[in-house]
Amino acid sequence: MNKWLIILLFCLFNLFFGVAYELKLISVIFLITYGTYSAIKSTSSIYKRIFILFFLGIIGATISCKIFRDQNFLDSIKAMQFYYGLLFYFILKANKVNLKTAENALLTLVCILDILYILQYYLLPYGYNFLGIDEWMIGEDSEMGGTRLRVMSSGLYLVGLMYGLSKWYTTKRIKYLPLFFLGVFIMLLAGYRQFVASLFITIIYMFYAIDRRIKLKQIKYFILFGIIAIILLTIPAVQEKLMGMMERNASGQNLGDSDYIRVIQFNFFMNDYFTNPIEFFFGSGIPYGTSSQFGKWFESLRIAGIQYVDWGLIGLSWVLGIPTAIALIWLFIKGIRIKVENQYKYLGMYLFFLLTTSITNWEICRNGNFLVHSIVLYIIEMAHYKYIQKNTNSIAKQS
Repeated sequence: MNKWLIILLFCLFNLFFGVAYELKLISVIFLITYGTYSAIKSTSSIYKRIFILFFLGIIGATISCKIFRDQNFLDSIKAMQFYYGLLFYFILKANKVNLKTAENALLTLVCILDILYILQYYLLPYGYNFLGIDEWMIGEDSEMGGTRLRVMSSGLYLVGLMYGLSKWYTTKRIKYLPLFFLGVFIMLLAGYRQFVASLFITIIYMFYAIDRRIKLKQIKYFILFGIIAIILLTIPAVQEKLMGMMERNASGQNLGDSDYIRVIQFNFFMNDYFTNPIEFFFGSGIPYGTSSQFGKWFESLRIAGIQYVDWGLIGLSWVLGIPTAIALIWLFIKGIRIKVENQYKYLGMYLFFLLTTSITNWEICRNGNFLVHSIVLYIIEMAHYKYIQKNTNSIAKQS
C-alpha cells in the first residue's frame, strides 16, 4: 500500500474532511468490512488487549442502549460511525505499510488539513462553506471569540504542531517551524482555553521525553515561545479569539461557577440521566438522530445545552461506558510510554497533549480523529520495532 492509497482511504473514511456526507453509508460499511477482515488477518499487535477491551466496550454500550433506551442495533451502529476509525490501524497493519510510507502519508494529510482549515475560516464570511460547517459554529458573538470551527480529523493540525516543534528542537532546522506556526495558529483560531495551558505542559513533557531531564538552558526556549506568541498576537483573528477566551472566563464560564453549563451538565448526567448502575457502567449508547424516542428525548436535552461532548472522556464513559473510556486512556498511555527514537517522539507528544485536554474537551473523540489516532499508533508501533532492532544490532556489534 503506497502513500497515496493510504491518503485516499483516509479521506474516504472521513468523508473527504466532511465535504462528502453523501458517502457516509458506503464509507462506514467499507470501513467495518475491510477493517474487521484486516483485524482478523492481523494476528499480533502490541495494543491487542486494549483493542479487545475497546470494542467489547462499544458492543456493551450497543446492547445497553437496546435494553435501557430501546434504540435498535442498526441505529446504534450508525451513531458510532467515527469510532470505528480505529479499524484503520488494522488496515495499515494487514497491508504491512512501512514506517516511512505511513509517516509521509500522515504529514501529507497534516498539510491538507492545515490548508483546508485556514481557507475555510477566511472564506466562510463570504459564503463558502465547503467543509460542511454547522450553523452553531458560525457567527458567534464576536465578544466571545467569533466563529470557532470544528472540522473533521482536526487532530491532524495538532500532529503537525508537535512534529514541527519536536523536529525543530532536536535539529534546530528552521524548515520545521512552519508546521508548528500553522498548528498554533489553528489552535488559537479554534478558541479553546485549555489548549494554551496544555501546550505549555506538553512542551515541558517534550523536554523530558527527549532530553530525559529538565535543564536550565531550556528556559531560553520558553522565552522564544513567548516571542512567537507576541508575533501571533499581531494577527487580528488571534486577537479576537484571545479576547473571547478572556471574556468567557470573566463572565463566569468556568468550573468554579455553579451556573456554568458544564457544571449543570455534570450534575445532570451523574444524578438524573441513568436508569440504573448497570447502564452507568456500560453506557447509555449514542442516540442516532431523532428516529427513536431516545433520539428525540436527547435532542431536547441538546437544545437545552445538556451535552456529553463537553465532558471529554468522562462524557464518553456516559454514552459508551466505563470500559470503553478506560481502554482509550490505556491506549494513549501505552502509545506515550512505548520507546521510540527521538525523531518519533512527536507522536507521543500528540497523545499526551490530547490526554491533558480530555477532561472538558471533545477533541480526542472528534469525528475523524480516530483515523488520526490509528495512523499515529501504527507509526509508534513500527518506530518501536525499529528502535528495538537498532539497539539489538548495536549490542551485537559491541559483543
